[in-house]
Amino acid sequence: MLFFKMRKRIAQKMKKNNNYWIKNVKTITVNVPPKTMTKSPEEIARILLRHNKFEGAPDSIIKFIQFHINRAGKNMLKQRVKELKRAQEIIQEKSKKK
Repeated sequence: MLFFKMRKRIAQKMKKNNNYWIKNVKTITVNVPPKTMTKSPEEIARILLRHNKFEGAPDSIIKFIQFHINRAGKNMLKQRVKELKRAQEIIQEKSKKK
């Protein structure tokens, strides 16, 4: 019951502020500096790999990028999806080299 009350309260706040809940998602495993996801694929890969140096970081980063793509859904431009997929590929290539 408490869960539904909290969920309703969050929905009301978001309607009031006209915010999307993706902005409020906090990730524990991946450290994402502000405005990172708006940059080029090479910069995204470099920044995320630099800020996340724990074991299994590349896999977590790739999952985070996929989460970002999935949450945007049809609202994200196809060109931007391609760029984020390219960032995933760059991260995979760099993790294989290590």
